[in-house]
Amino acid sequence: MDINTNLNLLNAVQSNKNAQNNVPATPANQNNNQLLGGQTVPQDILDIRTTTSMADVNMRDINNAINQMNRQTEAFQQMIQRLLNLQGHTATIVNGETMIQIDEATRLQAQRDIADDGYFGVEQTSERILSFARAFAGDDPVRGELMRDAFIAGFEAAQRAWGGDLPEISQRTFDAVMAGFDQMMGINQPTED
Repeated sequence: MDINTNLNLLNAVQSNKNAQNNVPATPANQNNNQLLGGQTVPQDILDIRTTTSMADVNMRDINNAINQMNRQTEAFQQMIQRLLNLQGHTATIVNGETMIQIDEATRLQAQRDIADDGYFGVEQTSERILSFARAFAGDDPVRGELMRDAFIAGFEAAQRAWGGDLPEISQRTFDAVMAGFDQMMGINQPTED
């Protein structure tokens, strides 16, 4: 059979259904469903429906969204831990607290890196963390709270890896990031008098 024969058969079936359901064949109905050559496209082809229920689709979508958010949160937490470990190691190089011999050029670069405007300084490190958090959370306050919790968990994991407290620069970074989360989420901070 060719396409015209198939369309004619489908149109006949549709016309029969319309007649059984007392749906009048009006020119307006027919003109909206016409192909080239005047062939009418049957309504059952125009109304493509799925056999999956909306509840199944919604639960699948919800589970996918939850799984994606969990992966993003975990990745963010691991990034925080690695970033703070790098910041801490850089600080120990500058402070001479490392057990390995460091040449003067490396020590000077580490000093530049943890300076206020350096790559591992409080300002740049906290801004990188908050940029990632904003990218993951968007405008969703629930996701923002998840990112805050992931940051805290990543910071605590970095502390455990250090066997206690991180260097002072990392604590200052923690404070700056928490203030940034408060600002991002519209939480009013008390002002000092």
